Amino acid sequence: ALLSVLEEVGRVSPDVALALSVHNCAVLPVVMAAGGDAHRLYLGKLAQGTARGTGPITASQRIGVCAARSDSLALVIEPQDDGARFSLGAADFEKIEAFKAYGFDALWFSQHLADGFNCELTGVIDEEAWQQVRALMNLGVAGVCLGLARGAAAAAVEYAVDRKQFGKPLTEFQAIQWMIADSSAEIDAAHVLALQAADAIDSGPDSLQAALQAAVFSAEVSVRAADRCLQIHGGYGYTTEYPA
Repeated sequence: ALLSVLEEVGRVSPDVALALSVHNCAVLPVVMAAGGDAHRLYLGKLAQGTARGTGPITASQRIGVCAARSDSLALVIEPQDDGARFSLGAADFEKIEAFKAYGFDALWFSQHLADGFNCELTGVIDEEAWQQVRALMNLGVAGVCLGLARGAAAAAVEYAVDRKQFGKPLTEFQAIQWMIADSSAEIDAAHVLALQAADAIDSGPDSLQAALQAAVFSAEVSVRAADRCLQIHGGYGYTTEYPA
């Protein structure tokens, strides 16, 4: 269900989908795995949406994603040989030097999340829980990228149907048909990989490889779909008049 939500939201707004991914695939799973004080302090707030998760996109990502300037629960996590050490607390936007990135109007980003938040709780999660969290993080990436790819492909088709050149729609030109077909096939293949990863996560702890494969392939597919979308739009793809 989470994968489907990320895909559908990502079609329209990849930044909102990314915020949902960090909240549900990074911060919430760590709190769930930590138990104890983490449950008591944060689980209810995260589940109700009164606290919004701020943290890394993946385990190796040094840039933190911030979904809100207030009511933000920041996660800093450090992998260890037998699991991971985590820290949770309120993000201080002045200290973390949050900044905006082009195309992500609903988010802030920070390269200094570990240095600029008010730590309230620290703890460790074991290796099995950490691998599950990593798998969920990568599944989130796959879902966001799939949504972005679907949105780009849909925008390309809509424009190609409406735009006429030499008296006929762009969809009647073979080169355009090839690009649309390539995007469609790659998106379907990435979707199958993501579904397999989600099934592996639901089935047990040995799911990290499937999630990594889904994340890598979906990210590559999203870049290619967006590039083809720009090519089909031509010069209009670089204006704000069209969604490309």
